[in-house]
Amino acid sequence: MEILDAYAKIRVVDSFNSTMGVPRWRDTALVAGSTTWIRLIAPPDDWTEKMKKLELDGIGLRRNEGFGQIAFNHPIFNQRQLLTESAIRLNDTMRPMRSHHPDRFMEEWEDELGKLLTQKQGLNAPFQALARWLHTNNDNPLQELIECLTSMADPDKAFFGQPNKDLVNAIGEAEYGKRNKKNPFVEKSKDDIAAIIKALEYLKKEEPKYWRSGIERLAEWIAVASREEKEGGIQ
Repeated sequence: MEILDAYAKIRVVDSFNSTMGVPRWRDTALVAGSTTWIRLIAPPDDWTEKMKKLELDGIGLRRNEGFGQIAFNHPIFNQRQLLTESAIRLNDTMRPMRSHHPDRFMEEWEDELGKLLTQKQGLNAPFQALARWLHTNNDNPLQELIECLTSMADPDKAFFGQPNKDLVNAIGEAEYGKRNKKNPFVEKSKDDIAAIIKALEYLKKEEPKYWRSGIERLAEWIAVASREEKEGGIQ
């Protein structure tokens, strides 16, 4: 087989295990539309049957999720010679408002997350709980999530890293005892919480139909970044 030309683009594929509340394994996938122009050298007699089977079965991993679909000699390439220049620029008042394609939105959203969160050093194990909370509340209004995270700056209002007040009241303060460990979110992670809030404020500017997927991607990003590396692998 001889490769005459190729065009390919990749993206990172993450997903979240809703049952366990943790991210699944991260993979790299080819984006739909990636194309290779090949020439078969001395093909076998049943080469068409082999190609049909590949089109039906797909290739690679996670095919049950829709990945790995391929097509040979797609009809669109037979029509490329018929395309001519026909673009007409509309007056600005007639042009539709800019709307993201889902793939375009996710690319820009991941770029923004990379700028805000990649260099943060405080995304440690406790942030796994915050990731699960974001994933669970992905349908909540963005402003509500922002207000909850903003309250983390106040030790009396922080809802992560604090004992459950209802539980303390139920068993009694004397039985519960005093808490000596400082809240890691309040003491050491103010900058990281502020970066997450800034990410949500950026997401708020996008169309509401993208908010849920944006929050889910943020939760996955935090969960992966906050994994602790220990002897024997990532725990």
